[in-house]
Amino acid sequence: MRLTRKGFVAWLRSKGSSDMVGMSVTYSSCPLATYLEFVTGEQCGVVSDIWERHLHSGTGPISSKNPAWASAFIKALDTGPSHDVTARHALKLLGENNGN
Repeated sequence: MRLTRKGFVAWLRSKGSSDMVGMSVTYSSCPLATYLEFVTGEQCGVVSDIWERHLHSGTGPISSKNPAWASAFIKALDTGPSHDVTARHALKLLGENNGN
Protein backbone atom coordinates (compact mmCIF):
# COMPACT_ATOMS: atom_id res chain seq x y z
CA MET A 1 0.00 0.00 0.00
CA ARG A 2 1.23 3.48 -0.86
CA LEU A 3 0.61 6.54 1.29
CA THR A 4 -0.77 9.18 -1.09
CA ARG A 5 -1.45 12.83 -0.49
CA LYS A 6 -4.62 12.59 -2.62
CA GLY A 7 -6.02 9.80 -0.44
CA PHE A 8 -5.10 11.55 2.81
CA VAL A 9 -6.63 14.87 1.69
CA ALA A 10 -9.83 13.10 0.54
CA TRP A 11 -10.09 11.39 3.94
CA LEU A 12 -9.59 14.71 5.76
CA ARG A 13 -12.22 16.38 3.57
CA SER A 14 -14.68 13.58 4.40
CA LYS A 15 -14.53 14.73 8.03
CA GLY A 16 -16.17 17.76 9.58
CA SER A 17 -13.74 20.67 9.77
CA SER A 18 -13.74 20.57 13.59
CA ASP A 19 -13.53 16.75 13.81
CA MET A 20 -10.45 15.48 15.65
CA VAL A 21 -8.35 13.39 13.27
CA GLY A 22 -5.44 12.65 15.60
CA MET A 23 -2.85 14.08 17.95
CA SER A 24 0.49 15.67 17.21
CA VAL A 25 3.76 14.20 18.46
CA THR A 26 2.37 10.67 18.72
CA TYR A 27 3.42 7.50 16.90
CA SER A 28 0.08 5.72 16.54
CA SER A 29 -2.43 8.55 17.02
CA CYS A 30 -1.17 11.20 14.62
CA PRO A 31 -3.47 12.09 11.71
CA LEU A 32 -1.43 10.03 9.22
CA ALA A 33 -1.45 6.97 11.49
CA THR A 34 -5.20 7.37 12.04
CA TYR A 35 -5.75 7.57 8.27
CA LEU A 36 -3.50 4.58 7.56
CA GLU A 37 -5.29 2.50 10.18
CA PHE A 38 -8.61 3.42 8.54
CA VAL A 39 -7.32 2.37 5.10
CA THR A 40 -5.47 -0.82 6.11
CA GLY A 41 -7.61 -2.00 9.01
CA GLU A 42 -4.42 -2.58 11.00
CA GLN A 43 -2.61 -0.59 13.67
CA CYS A 44 -0.18 1.85 12.10
CA GLY A 45 2.50 4.17 13.41
CA VAL A 46 4.25 7.11 11.78
CA VAL A 47 7.55 8.87 12.39
CA SER A 48 9.23 11.53 10.29
CA ASP A 49 10.69 9.28 7.61
CA ILE A 50 8.71 6.01 7.77
CA TRP A 51 5.31 4.54 8.53
CA GLU A 52 4.75 1.07 9.91
CA ARG A 53 1.84 -1.31 9.63
CA HIS A 54 1.50 -3.78 12.49
CA LEU A 55 0.01 -6.98 11.10
CA HIS A 56 -2.71 -8.84 12.98
CA SER A 57 -0.65 -12.01 12.53
CA GLY A 58 1.88 -10.70 15.04
CA THR A 59 4.80 -11.19 12.65
CA GLY A 60 6.10 -7.70 13.31
CA PRO A 61 5.68 -4.36 11.55
CA ILE A 62 6.12 -3.72 7.84
CA SER A 63 7.88 -0.41 7.25
CA SER A 64 7.53 1.91 4.28
CA LYS A 65 9.33 5.16 3.51
CA ASN A 66 7.21 8.29 3.80
CA PRO A 67 6.83 10.42 0.70
CA ALA A 68 8.35 13.91 0.98
CA TRP A 69 4.96 15.60 1.48
CA ALA A 70 4.20 13.33 4.49
CA SER A 71 7.57 14.05 6.11
CA ALA A 72 6.99 17.80 5.62
CA PHE A 73 3.49 17.48 7.13
CA ILE A 74 4.86 15.68 10.19
CA LYS A 75 7.61 18.26 10.63
CA ALA A 76 5.07 21.10 10.48
CA LEU A 77 2.65 19.30 12.82
CA ASP A 78 5.06 18.07 15.50
CA THR A 79 6.13 21.36 17.03
CA GLY A 80 5.66 21.93 20.73
CA PRO A 81 3.73 19.68 23.09
CA SER A 82 1.19 17.12 21.91
CA HIS A 83 -2.24 18.49 21.01
CA ASP A 84 -5.45 17.40 19.30
CA VAL A 85 -5.52 17.98 15.55
CA THR A 86 -8.68 18.88 13.65
CA ALA A 87 -9.32 18.12 9.99
CA ARG A 88 -9.21 21.89 9.34
CA HIS A 89 -5.77 22.23 10.93
CA ALA A 90 -4.37 19.23 9.05
CA LEU A 91 -5.68 20.58 5.74
CA LYS A 92 -4.20 24.00 6.51
CA LEU A 93 -0.76 22.45 7.13
CA LEU A 94 -1.07 20.72 3.77
CA GLY A 95 -2.04 23.98 2.05
CA GLU A 96 -5.45 22.47 1.28
CA ASN A 97 -7.62 24.64 3.52
CA ASN A 98 -9.90 25.99 0.79
CA GLY A 99 -13.41 24.59 0.98
CA ASN A 100 -13.19 23.63 4.67
